[in-house]
Amino acid sequence: MDKLISNHAKAKISKKVSDITRAYHIDQWQGEPNHQHQNYAELQIASVEANANNILNKTGAPNFTWLLCVSYICYLFNHDGTKIFGYG
Repeated sequence: MDKLISNHAKAKISKKVSDITRAYHIDQWQGEPNHQHQNYAELQIASVEANANNILNKTGAPNFTWLLCVSYICYLFNHDGTKIFGYG
């Protein structure tokens, strides 16, 4: 982990979090309030959800396999060098 991205939540920008990120040399970035286009985490989550729904619908997998499917999509996102699945 090299950067902590948050939406200006007080819990994520507290002194304790700042101390930890400083100790481990982790950058911090906070988006501006009321600017949803800056919330990259939500864009990633939406992309994971859309791809998981797509896979579940096309394969006819039962609903209880959604967690396995989401794990699979996250694995692909983390290991795909071309970033063809969405934001990243």
